[in-house]
Amino acid sequence: MAIACMAFLYLIFSPDDDKLKDQQLKLNDAVPQATDGGLPADKQKAYELALLEQKEKEKEKD
Repeated sequence: MAIACMAFLYLIFSPDDDKLKDQQLKLNDAVPQATDGGLPADKQKAYELALLEQKEKEKEKD
């Protein structure tokens, strides 16, 4: 009896093959690709880069 119940539950709640294929195809669209150039190695370099960018923006405005 328990086996029959489990079989019916599996048939009711099992995902369709079309839905699985759609999810697999859309996976790369939803997950962003990793990039190497995002963050500096340490906080000091990041602070210096931010200051340089700020100074460049001020020079462009003047």
